[in-house]
Amino acid sequence: MNFLVYQGQINILETGGQIYDYENFIVTCNPDGSRTLRTVSRSPKKDLLRDVYQRESEDWEPKEAFGSLYYKGKYQGSIHRRLIDNNLHSWLWSANGKCDYQVFPIDKNVIIGFHAIFHEAWKMKKVINRNNEYNKILTHTVSDTWNGKTISHGSMLLSKARYEGIETVYVSAGNFLCEKFIWLTPFGKELLIWSHGDDSIFVKMEVIRGNNKGVIYELANFKKF
Repeated sequence: MNFLVYQGQINILETGGQIYDYENFIVTCNPDGSRTLRTVSRSPKKDLLRDVYQRESEDWEPKEAFGSLYYKGKYQGSIHRRLIDNNLHSWLWSANGKCDYQVFPIDKNVIIGFHAIFHEAWKMKKVINRNNEYNKILTHTVSDTWNGKTISHGSMLLSKARYEGIETVYVSAGNFLCEKFIWLTPFGKELLIWSHGDDSIFVKMEVIRGNNKGVIYELANFKKF
């Protein structure tokens, strides 16, 4: 049985020199060609803890996802999503244990967003046009906030991204030959994103416009099994 496993950590580098361990991840390339991402993220203030599982097909279409959220010491809820035909099925468990179920019609190219930083690299697989033109990015999110401090059935967000070419990027985990993208997010930020290899491993992200300008997210350690 053929499969691959990647494991690593993403750190935040603040403009003042502070470094925070932000997200740990495991990626599996499964025997059927699909890929699974598991992340545990925590904010620099340690007031947010997010646990996420996402599985996508060989051609980067979302299949299913699960996430749970703690904020300021309190459990905020969990959400499970699965795509069946052209519908997104969403089960939302609130902090009081009640479950709300909804179904959303969804286009083929929509991304399922759970606010994992690593997944920003996977979002860029929707940038098909490489002719220096922006591509539309549609994301059905679970939170309408930049840092994902809320959890809900969410909404559809429109943004756009552009392919910028190939670069060798130097980060704490090593040197990586990367694809580079620029992403104009729905939250007023402009980001540069670098990803590596056929499995689109997150290597680096830099905020170049908007709140937190100059902050960098980088791959701090990385193993392939």
